[in-house]
Amino acid sequence: SAGSLLLEVGIEASDDHGATWTLPCSSLTGDVGQGITAGTNKHVVWDFHADNPDTSGNGYRVRVTAELMIVGRTITKDFTLTEDLICPPNVYSTLTIGASDITLDLGGHTIYGQISTGGLYVQDVDRITIKNGTLVGYQGAMDLLNTDNTTVENLTIKNLDVSDPDSNIAGIVCSDCHNLMIRDCLFEFNSVHHKTAIATGNDCDFIVDNVEFIGGGVGVDFGGWFEPSNGSVLNCRFIGVYTHSILFQYSTNARVANNLFTGSANITSDSGPYHTVRNLTIEGNILQDCSIDFLGTIDSNILNNQIINNIGWSGISMEPNMGCGDPGAECFYSTGNVIRNNTVMGNEYDLYHCENCIGNTWEGNTCETKQGIEIPACQVETATALEHLISIDSVAAEIDQDAQLLAIWSWTCDTTGRSYKWYYIYQSSSQQTYYELWWRAGRIVQQDSLKWTWMLGENDLPITESWIDSDFALAIADERGGKEFRETNELATVEMFLTSSDHVTWAVRYRSQDDTVLNVYVDARDE
Repeated sequence: SAGSLLLEVGIEASDDHGATWTLPCSSLTGDVGQGITAGTNKHVVWDFHADNPDTSGNGYRVRVTAELMIVGRTITKDFTLTEDLICPPNVYSTLTIGASDITLDLGGHTIYGQISTGGLYVQDVDRITIKNGTLVGYQGAMDLLNTDNTTVENLTIKNLDVSDPDSNIAGIVCSDCHNLMIRDCLFEFNSVHHKTAIATGNDCDFIVDNVEFIGGGVGVDFGGWFEPSNGSVLNCRFIGVYTHSILFQYSTNARVANNLFTGSANITSDSGPYHTVRNLTIEGNILQDCSIDFLGTIDSNILNNQIINNIGWSGISMEPNMGCGDPGAECFYSTGNVIRNNTVMGNEYDLYHCENCIGNTWEGNTCETKQGIEIPACQVETATALEHLISIDSVAAEIDQDAQLLAIWSWTCDTTGRSYKWYYIYQSSSQQTYYELWWRAGRIVQQDSLKWTWMLGENDLPITESWIDSDFALAIADERGGKEFRETNELATVEMFLTSSDHVTWAVRYRSQDDTVLNVYVDARDE
């Protein structure tokens, strides 16, 4: 019907009988501009003297143009956007794809939506491609419903205007989608609750590949109402996601592999009170300040992940589902899972399972701390301070060619001068910056934020002399009272610090269980 069409209505004016149309004409009210519905009884009022004061004559003409807007159209053939679009308020769908085998190419342009407008809408059609552009400002940027073999690629979807944690914002919402591919995209939202980049549900299967998630509450939500969703999240980057980087609510046979999580919330698998989550595989990921939490999850695998520095949370945990114990809710306990060959360091508990979550297999994991009767003792690779210095120096030189070593230390040496973690502080004189490299259980990690520079003294200088290794230095310290201290006190830790002021020095600190301390200083010059 005519009322369903959206028009862009323009007014132009002439003062030379229509030879040119350049007379100022902007003080307009009424049915003018974008988003005007077609129909009768429309009018525009022009305040002529506001635009043209002290003007009169007899050669005036006005012309009205009305063009069908791109916004609000249903696309039934391939379409390429040629300019940015601004979607007016209260539009149900900015663009609807109404036929199968269609490519919508945004042509590198941006579509500006509003909270009151719908974004791109795809339903009951297949083999759709949406690509190459930006969607900004929507409450829901894209709805995909009952579509097969659809691809979304090279899009940026963001809303940085809405920071209210009670306002729901979504990037892509899909239901009953099969063989869906989302790749090479960027999602960016404020880091608060209820901002979800990709929400799937009710029998979806999909692949998310090489996508960056910045902020938001949830990165990828594996949901489901009547049927579970499943899919893969591969080669992605999660940065500053607030609530759950990946959330499994009702899912089977999903895979999360080779992703980077930094400063983000946890990978959480929660069976909830009614459905189980099972047959997941989480492998080959790097998680910094992020953990893997199985809540009522069964028959799944956590393999070959690196999980470090998640202060206040466990690295990998097995727990009951949320809602367990509530009236009418069923309890699911995490069991039948395999946790193998993960490096888990610097977390509240690196490996954890509660007393009812037994029947899991824990094998070959590198850890510092554990809690749970089934978890074997942590096995950790140790080294002396000098053992891997050549490799660490090489990494430092890649960051800054003029990198100079300022200090080394470890809080947790054994009684032979070996540790599973050493901290190396470097200085770049040209950049006037400090940075840290950590050796932890066989891995070299560059820290994005400096944690230990406060240990440096005002007179500390770069370490340019050759120096004795930590095992040799500890043996000397033992001879100077350390061995006697250990024999007469219950030893808690041996801490070792290498710095240089007048000359390079090892400081060895023996600390007992009752916090008695013995400090021994060893000239570290290798002469």
